[in-house]
Amino acid sequence: MFKKGKKAIYKIHGSTKNIITGENTRESLVATIQALGSSKEGENIFQVESFKQPLFEHISRGRTLVVMGYSGSDDFDIIPTLTGLIELKDIIWINHTSNDNKTEKIYEINKSADKKRTKTVKVDQILAKLYRMNNAECVYRVDVCTSRLFGSLIDTTLNFHSKSFSISPASWLIDTVRAPDEFEEYIIPFKIYNVLEIIKDAMKCSKIILKRAKRTKNNTWKAAALNNIGSLLDMKGNIDGALHYYKKALVIDKQLDDPRGKATRLNNIGSLLGAKGKREDELRYYKEALAIAKQYDYIPEKIIFLNNIGFSLDRKGNIDSALRYYKEALAFAEQQGDISRKATILNNIGFLLYRKGNLEEALKYYEEALPILEQLKFSEAEIVRNNIKNLQNKFKR
Repeated sequence: MFKKGKKAIYKIHGSTKNIITGENTRESLVATIQALGSSKEGENIFQVESFKQPLFEHISRGRTLVVMGYSGSDDFDIIPTLTGLIELKDIIWINHTSNDNKTEKIYEINKSADKKRTKTVKVDQILAKLYRMNNAECVYRVDVCTSRLFGSLIDTTLNFHSKSFSISPASWLIDTVRAPDEFEEYIIPFKIYNVLEIIKDAMKCSKIILKRAKRTKNNTWKAAALNNIGSLLDMKGNIDGALHYYKKALVIDKQLDDPRGKATRLNNIGSLLGAKGKREDELRYYKEALAIAKQYDYIPEKIIFLNNIGFSLDRKGNIDSALRYYKEALAFAEQQGDISRKATILNNIGFLLYRKGNLEEALKYYEEALPILEQLKFSEAEIVRNNIKNLQNKFKR
C-alpha cells in the first residue's frame, strides 16, 4: 500500500459527521464515567483508553506527529496522550489562522523561544511543556490557514467507482468476521469488567466459562477460568480462596504441559504466599517461575518475575541480592521497550541505593524514573519527586 502512494489512517475517536455521506455520526462520540477518570484522585481527564495506547505508541514511534484541527483550548484528552508518547521524531502543531496572507509562519520551540513564549496562550504553554519533557527531537508551531495549506497539498477529489453497490453491515460481519465461540463470548466481557474492576460481573463471566469448560472437558479454558477466579478473589482480599483456585489451575497446567501457564500460576501463588508472610515459600515459587521463563525466553514474564524476586529479597533484608535481580529486570525492560515497568524498577533500585547510603547513585536512578512516572501519571511520581528534593537538599548541606 505504501509503495502505491497510499497511506493508512488510524481513527481513534468517533466523529460528528461522515465527511463522505454527510451523515450525522455524533452518536459515535461516547464517553463513560470510567473514561472520564472518575477513579483517578485529583484528575478529571478523558484520554486514549489503555487498550489503544500500545497501538498509538507503535504507530508514532520514530515518526513525525502532526496535530491539526485542534486549538488546545481544552486539554482534556489530547495533551495527556501526547505527554505519554516519548519516542516521537518531531511534533508539528498546525495553529489555525483565518487570514495568513497566503504565507505560513513556522516557529521552532527551543530554550530561547520557550523563555519568550507568551504564557497566557494555551498552545504555547502546551508546546513548551512538550519541549521540556523531551518527547520529540524538535517541536514546531505553524501559523497558517488550515484549509489553504492542505487544499494546496492534498487532492481532495473523491474518486467513486462508477458501479453502484450496497452492503449491509450485518451481512459483511457475518461473511467476514468469525463469530466468537462459547468461551470467547464470555472472556471478552470478562476482560472489560476486569479492567474496570467490576468484580461481580467479571466473576459471573468466569464462572460461566468454567462451567462450559467442565462440560466440554476443555482443560485449557478450565485452567484460564480457575486462574481468573483466583485473580478476582485476590482483588477482593480473599487470599486463601485465591490460592485454592490458583493451585487447581496449576495442576491442570502441569497436565497440559503448558509452561507459560505454569509460570504464571507459580508467580501468582508466590505473590499470595508473600502476602501471608511466608517469605521462603514466596521466593521459592518466584524462582521456579523465573526458571521456566528463562528456559523458554519469555521476556515479559522474566521482567515481572525478576522484579518480584528482587522485591521479595528486599523484604527479607538481602539488599545486595535484590539489587542484582532488579538490575537484570531493568536490562530486559529496556530491551523490550517496556517503559512502564522500567520506571517502576528504576524507582525500586533508587530506593534500595538510598537505604544503602549510595545517595548520588540513588539520585541518578530517581531522576531517570521521574519523567516516565510523570508521563504515565503513576502515583509514585510524587514520592519520587520528594525523594529527589530530599537528596538534593542533603547535597547542599
